[in-house]
Amino acid sequence: MDKKTRKVELYGQTFIIDIKGSHNNTWQGTILWVQKQKKESFRSTLELIRLLDSAVETVKEEEQKN
Repeated sequence: MDKKTRKVELYGQTFIIDIKGSHNNTWQGTILWVQKQKKESFRSTLELIRLLDSAVETVKEEEQKN
């Protein structure tokens, strides 16, 4: 699999997902949360989904505080 980069926007937040490859039929790579300048590595598609879910929950909690 060739390296692929995708831009994803959720709840007003931008994420740059860099898929470096796949192993055992799942993706590995990094995700950058643009607004927070946080970069995390992921070792599976499920881990990527969990990182996105965690970021969205953080945004929702911050919105509720305001």
